Amino acid sequence: MANSLLTPSMITRYAIKLFLNTNYFVQNISRQYDNQFGVEGAKIGAQLRIRLPNDYTVTDGPGISIQDTSEQQVVLTVATQRHVDVAFTTAERTLSLDDYAERIMLPRVNNLAGNVAQTIMQGSEGGVSNISANVDANNNILPVTATPFVLAGALLDDNSTPELGTMGERKVVNDPHTDAKTMLSMQGYLNPVSNISDQFRRGMMRNGLGFSWFRDQTVIKHTTGSYNG
Repeated sequence: MANSLLTPSMITRYAIKLFLNTNYFVQNISRQYDNQFGVEGAKIGAQLRIRLPNDYTVTDGPGISIQDTSEQQVVLTVATQRHVDVAFTTAERTLSLDDYAERIMLPRVNNLAGNVAQTIMQGSEGGVSNISANVDANNNILPVTATPFVLAGALLDDNSTPELGTMGERKVVNDPHTDAKTMLSMQGYLNPVSNISDQFRRGMMRNGLGFSWFRDQTVIKHTTGSYNG
């Protein structure tokens, strides 16, 4: 009987599946594809223009005041490439897909997903101005309570972010230690019994305060300091 070898396309498809399922932060960011990247004969290269929402002013009185519509845009440049470069032998390709994924592919993809997630976090963390900080007036870190998460929800409301249960479901991704402290600090709150039981069994936050909660060890730690803007 002829050998049945894993093909590069099989390995690639399974690697993408592992990549998306390995890291909770990566799972919960927008990954929608814009077909401008793939228009045959008119590909746009490494830059994608993202249209910003239009904003208008309200006038008072019976007279009309025609406003011009000037659409604004920002440019997203695809400039980062991360990869784990390996070669696999014919002997490795004779393994079943499950064996190959567990022994060879999963460690590589896990490291790649964590690296990509941290890169995105670092880029986002340094450019977000609407921050709900868990520090006092002297920049001392406070015990974890519901306060910063509720205030974060209020900031999202101010910016018209969809609420929990909609297509734009709100999510919190904490590092394991912050998630553990958060769960302990809120275990005495009056909440639905089923939710509290689930959190107690799993030892981590699940749903509450208008968010779905996730735990991921690649979450970066924010260092509080001076901000000049």
